[in-house]
Amino acid sequence: MGDVMKIITIENAVKLIKDKSNIIITGFGNHHIPNNILLAIKNSYLNNNHPSNINLITGISAGNLSLDDIGLNTLAIPNLVDKIITSHMGMSKKMANLIYENQIKAYTIPLGVYLQLLKTTNNVITKIGLNTFCDPRLDKAMANDLTKQDNQELVSLININNQEYLSYKPFDIDICIIKASIVDKYGNISYTKQDIIDDSYDAIIATHNKGGIVIVETNNIVDKIDNSDIIIPNMFIDYVIVVEDNNKKEETNLIKKDEKRDIIGKRASLELKNNSIINIGVGMPESIFKYIKEEDNIIVTLESGFIGGNIKTGVDFGLSTNYKARLKMSDMLNLYNSNFLDIAFLGAAQVDKNGCVNVSKFGSRTVGPGGFIDIVSNCKKIVFMTTLTNKKNEAKFKNEIEQITFSNKLAIENNIEVLYITEACVFKLTQKGLLLTEIDNNLTINDILNKMEFIPNIDASLLAKERRND
Repeated sequence: MGDVMKIITIENAVKLIKDKSNIIITGFGNHHIPNNILLAIKNSYLNNNHPSNINLITGISAGNLSLDDIGLNTLAIPNLVDKIITSHMGMSKKMANLIYENQIKAYTIPLGVYLQLLKTTNNVITKIGLNTFCDPRLDKAMANDLTKQDNQELVSLININNQEYLSYKPFDIDICIIKASIVDKYGNISYTKQDIIDDSYDAIIATHNKGGIVIVETNNIVDKIDNSDIIIPNMFIDYVIVVEDNNKKEETNLIKKDEKRDIIGKRASLELKNNSIINIGVGMPESIFKYIKEEDNIIVTLESGFIGGNIKTGVDFGLSTNYKARLKMSDMLNLYNSNFLDIAFLGAAQVDKNGCVNVSKFGSRTVGPGGFIDIVSNCKKIVFMTTLTNKKNEAKFKNEIEQITFSNKLAIENNIEVLYITEACVFKLTQKGLLLTEIDNNLTINDILNKMEFIPNIDASLLAKERRND
């Protein structure tokens, strides 16, 4: 398989990174974080002021849901980073805070679009993201006001045969940084002991096509990987750095104990159908897991690529053990885009009177859509699971939401059934907006309306029942 791969020190790897470099960092949240080289980049900047003003590109950002120096949090320093293009920033809270504070420029785009952009040197033309914050008629995929100063047009609106599409511009990539579980002395990479098959392959090929440099961090060099187990051949790898595994973590699989979550999960479980293929999002939707029975033959999928198994939650979301199948993340997103899903169970941070949903930017949080937009764009049925109010007892059902991540127009045009399940009531999406269809037996319609900023349409049977009770 060729000559022995060139192994270099972390210090020399960092010297390859110039000011204003475009750096793509792979992984999936708390999985496959190249933390040693990220820390070395930070220290180099603090000690030498180089590299500076780098532009980061990443899918599901590296992090562990904390403010610790883990993942992209390590690089969360103004002037070290100038701009970030990402799909999901929820795992890297310190970096997300910089975005909220307008200290760095930021774009957030759908995960499926991000992965497609890694596979081409041309623009990606798609309907994914139309009428959402990605649309140039809305936020242009910009995550804060500072980004308006950027001269990059990441997404544009085009018309083909009287049909609207979004055209996403591909990335320039100078450096690719990945964490690999197994590398042999020739520089070949295997996924045999890697849990999630993340975006590393796609990012490496994209970097190679752009003439960039690929740097692999690993703590496991073996003599030779069997040819049948090689996923990324050495012809695409430039340098390897070997480190001790300082990022060991204990897996957690904790679903929060909360009465409202249990109520929502139980009600949402009534929408489960035998032999259906479903997706379950992070957060509130995790409460449905305990209601899924093996005999119902329900196939659970995750955007990280897993089908079935023991799905992990919380900081380890995206991981599954004893799974039925493990796909590349990009292959799973392709399946989602092909109308593969029967039902998606997803969270919602804010909902407006038209049924539009925000999960990507709210309050002080910059999250991004992850695979959310891809999933809702090509799903037969969507069940949003959320509480009626937030932790501050503020309405989640609002006159105006801060960002549109799900557009009601798409669902109505494509006859997608959409429900919004809370601990107190259930709404259904109609052409006239939200329709209140169910309320808790111990509550009145006014109890619901008092916790909302708008008055939804109300099912006639609920009104009749309340009149009878009066």
